[in-house]
Amino acid sequence: MAKTSVYYDDLELVDETYFLSSMILEKNHKLIHISKHIGEIEKATGIFIEPRPGLVRDISNLSMPEPFRQIYRKCNFTRLVSTPKKEPIFSQLFPYHPVKYNSKGEIIKDVSGQTDFDTSARISFSVDEKGISIQASDQASVFDLSVKSDGSLLVPFVNPKRDILFIDVYDSDLNLVDRFKMPNEIFDVKKGESIAQIYIDNLNNLYARVLSEEDYPRLEKFRLNLD
Repeated sequence: MAKTSVYYDDLELVDETYFLSSMILEKNHKLIHISKHIGEIEKATGIFIEPRPGLVRDISNLSMPEPFRQIYRKCNFTRLVSTPKKEPIFSQLFPYHPVKYNSKGEIIKDVSGQTDFDTSARISFSVDEKGISIQASDQASVFDLSVKSDGSLLVPFVNPKRDILFIDVYDSDLNLVDRFKMPNEIFDVKKGESIAQIYIDNLNNLYARVLSEEDYPRLEKFRLNLD
């Protein structure tokens, strides 16, 4: 059993080394902490990309910036997975930009996901007599990362309206080899539903943990045809 004073979104154990990811909206934030023992950080690394251009600046200009630097804490904003070759792959929910590392935390390759729509966060702030409030409109989002036994990477994501689901397939060298597009039948935006986690196994079964404003969280299973 181990404890840490920092909240992390995700964790991967790679070659007896822990990779832990988190997000704080401040310049030069290191997204990944690396350690042989949880609670004893040996190295901090990672490519920090603003969820949308200018967001860090806008937060810095607020009268009370610190609480808003933490707006993605405890919401699983970052994702980690590892390949059969013990290479961690990291991604934020937005923008779409997976990054592969070696077991020492050195960058092997980073890929900016190419889509027909903006994958950055649609978030803004306003100030009135009640204080500072956050507004967020519909936005595209990467849900999760899944690595298959052959080392290929699957990246499920949605368009800003969240009515179309895409699954990008990358080979073991992080080259895009295919893209699948289908109606979003996993969650209903009109009911206030959202995705907490998605996993795709070697048999192309998709498992999704769906959060709902009307009911308890539920686990959905779908059979994908990715041929």
